[in-house]
Amino acid sequence: MSVSVTTPSPGAPNFYYASDTALGGIVSAVGLVSSTSPVPLWALEIDNTLNAVPVYVKLWATFAAGVVVGTSPPTMQFSAPASKKQTYSFAGRGPNLTAGLALTDFGWACVLEPGTSGLTAPTAPVAVRILFQQDPPP
Repeated sequence: MSVSVTTPSPGAPNFYYASDTALGGIVSAVGLVSSTSPVPLWALEIDNTLNAVPVYVKLWATFAAGVVVGTSPPTMQFSAPASKKQTYSFAGRGPNLTAGLALTDFGWACVLEPGTSGLTAPTAPVAVRILFQQDPPP
């Protein structure tokens, strides 16, 4: 479990992916900014193609230090069906598109059960990435 931050394209200034190629039942912390300003999140992609059962990605709006998987209620939760890739978009509507989600930092984990009590890690790796926008760069 290792979080990396990359630029998706030179033509997309100030856009970055935070990704973990083997997210599991241990909370992985992601610090998106060095200030208290929230960062717009544009999309979340869960690649569950290696598992024959659904998975749930939990996000906590805090660094991992105070989060306990199976005990701490997640701020939000997203699912991916068995053997599928699932993408969620947080873009707004209308002429002034804005991200529908903004966090300063977060912790995330991937488990087999939904809700607060879920804590069983998937048997195969689940790749998760979030597209976010930040200026200045992380």
